[in-house]
Order: sequence, then C-alpha cells, then structure tokens
Amino acid sequence: MSFLFFKKSWEQQMVHDGFPAKLIAIKMRKKSLLSKKWSAVDINQLIDLEGEKYPAKKKGVVVLLDALGIKGIWKSNSPTNVQKNWNAVIAKCRLLTNDLKSDDISPTLNAFSDTVIITVTGSDMKNLITKTAEALIHIMGFAIRQNIFFRGCISIGDFFPDPNIVIGKAIDDAAQYYQMPEWIGVSITPGSHKSISSINSILDEQKLFVEYDIPLKNTIEKHGLALNWPNDFANMDEKLENSTEEPSQTLIELVENNIENSDDITVSFKWHNTLNFIKR
Repeated sequence: MSFLFFKKSWEQQMVHDGFPAKLIAIKMRKKSLLSKKWSAVDINQLIDLEGEKYPAKKKGVVVLLDALGIKGIWKSNSPTNVQKNWNAVIAKCRLLTNDLKSDDISPTLNAFSDTVIITVTGSDMKNLITKTAEALIHIMGFAIRQNIFFRGCISIGDFFPDPNIVIGKAIDDAAQYYQMPEWIGVSITPGSHKSISSINSILDEQKLFVEYDIPLKNTIEKHGLALNWPNDFANMDEKLENSTEEPSQTLIELVENNIENSDDITVSFKWHNTLNFIKR
C-alpha cells in the first residue's frame, strides 16, 4: 500500500511539474496507456527532463562571501569608483571560478548586491578543496587591492547545485555561519572541520588553511580553521596599488589606517582582529 501511495503521489508531482503524459506513463510503467513499447529515445527524453526538473544531490564545496563596509559607502567614497572596483572583483571571481573547470570539477558562481556564492563539485575531494582554496586566496588578495574586504566561510557537504539557486545542507550550514566571524577573512564552518582536517597535506604542506581562534560575535571559536589568505601577500611590504586617490600602502598600513580612522567601535574591532591574524 505504501508503495502504491508513493507511486500515485509521484505521478501527481510529475503532472504538476509539466511532464508529458507519455513520459509519465513510461515512468509509472503503464503499458496499457502506450500504443507500443517505449523506445530508447523516449527513455532518454524522460531521463533528460528528470535531470532538468529534479537536479541530483552532489557533494562539494560551498563558499559564501559578503563585502564588509558596503552599506553607506557612497557617502564617503565615489560611487563610480566603488562600482568600478566591485565589478573588477566580480570579474576576477568569475575568471578564477571558470579556471577551476575540468573533466572532474564543476564550479558555479552567483553574485548579487554585496554577496558572492561559489559552489564547486567533483569526485576528488582533496583536489576540490585544494583548488578552491587556492582560488579563494587569489580572490581575497585581488579584492583587498581594490578596497573590497570580504568576510565569509567555506562549507563542505551535500547540496543541489543550480545556476540560479543553490539549496541543501551545505548551503544552510554556510548561511548560518558566514556572518558570525568578526574580521576580514574566510573560515571553515565547524561542521566542515573534519573534512578539512582529514586531508593532512592541505594543512601541513600547502598551508592553505591554518588553525586559529576565530573571533565571532560575542565569543571566540577555539581551534577554528581559517583560509590562509595573507599567503597572497608574500611580501608584506608590498605597496597596494588601487584606483582611489589615497597614497599606496602596505597591507598592514592599510589595516592600521582603517583602525585609526574608524568611527564605529564594532568596525574597529573587525580591523583589529584582522591585523592580529595577519601578524600571527
């Protein structure tokens, strides 16, 4: 009875989702409704439409980033410069995300307002995490050089990828966590620590992630894991060229200057926390 109930419910769902009657009959094995045995063409059409309507769950990496300090930025900065810098950052994100594509890796990128969502799927999780982390380090470095400062997180797990909307456990995990850290940086969601830690070479050899006590709203995440984005600034004395009229500064000078000029104590704490991470 339960099987028949499920079958009837699924048939109603397919009708609701616009499947042709012939394909529904094939799915339900209703030979009496078909004038002849279904062909391979019909079966392939059914498979293709099901793949379109009901995307398969995949395991991979979800990255959520949001740009700090965008609200009200037009009051103190040229809107034209802000838009120009943001567009340059998104273009770089798209370029680096597209560079991840291979026979085994499938990335997507969505950007809206001041938020960026990147998903990456593939069968080799070690390769997946390594390539994604390397791309993110370059994204962070490029964004900072454009006066765009990201806070965000990486979640590893199951989700349903789509060009327009991403849903699933991993995206829920990232959405709950990504605004909690009080700094500029990218950290691993607590639920994803095991996936990262099990790949020892990423932590021990390539130094893409580091263990760190991550400052969160009202608390500290002891022994958290953070993307080692300052790797993109191998020479901390490097002058950051940007499109503003401000004189060029090193990364540390830029952070110290923002601490000194901040009128908001909560923002100042974020910059302090960022400086502590850079100087660790």
